[in-house]
Amino acid sequence: MSKTTLSSLPRQAGQAMVEYIVVFVSLMLLTFGMFEVAMIYKASFTLDDATFRAAREGALQNGFERPMREKVVEGMAPLEMGSGGGIARYARAVVRTRVQHFNWPERWGGVRVDVLNPTREIFNQFSVNQYDLQTRRNIRQIPNDNLNARSAVTRRVNTRGENVNINVQDANLLKVRVHWCHSMTTPFVSRLIYTYFTRFGNSSPHWRACRNRTTFFADDGEYFIPISSDSVIRMQSPVRCENRNCTNLRN
Repeated sequence: MSKTTLSSLPRQAGQAMVEYIVVFVSLMLLTFGMFEVAMIYKASFTLDDATFRAAREGALQNGFERPMREKVVEGMAPLEMGSGGGIARYARAVVRTRVQHFNWPERWGGVRVDVLNPTREIFNQFSVNQYDLQTRRNIRQIPNDNLNARSAVTRRVNTRGENVNINVQDANLLKVRVHWCHSMTTPFVSRLIYTYFTRFGNSSPHWRACRNRTTFFADDGEYFIPISSDSVIRMQSPVRCENRNCTNLRN
């Protein structure tokens, strides 16, 4: 009996070791997974605030895209601050965020701001030539003055593939959607989450942009997934085309 018991000890010890390794690895993945999910939620909540800041800036800056992108960068900079605070640390975080996101093209994961309302079709329907005191010339824009006194008669506009009835008050509602590629750096878990969402996620341009960014930073062990946020605010200035091609107003 003693010989049998002694001979089975190494096997039992081996089984216990295997079970310990399996449990340990599972707990580590669970812990890292909870940490990474918490970071994703933190980035999502931060993006909500940054999107509101961007919409507010767009409402003051004629719906131009560049000022809104700059506000998104400033709003997302706290994610780069790490522990601690202070103006100097925040300024450095803004610079890092600008280099990593603002200066990158959209197809490579740069910050993207889409103006969902008004669209190009809505702008074409409601815009008029008005004299601007600052530039001393006529500028085509959606009227923003005395909206409560303007006619609320709706017009039928075909926008984004559907017919909608809107009036000039609706045309002065600025709705923006911000796309952001969130960086995941937690060992093992980041790759698992990225692989899962890449395999079962959609093939939208935002997803492709984050995949391109992941490919570029593959050697650094960073994996990027897309997060988005919407915000709606009343225009405080007339909507204008940012440039000749009116790129701030998408179809």
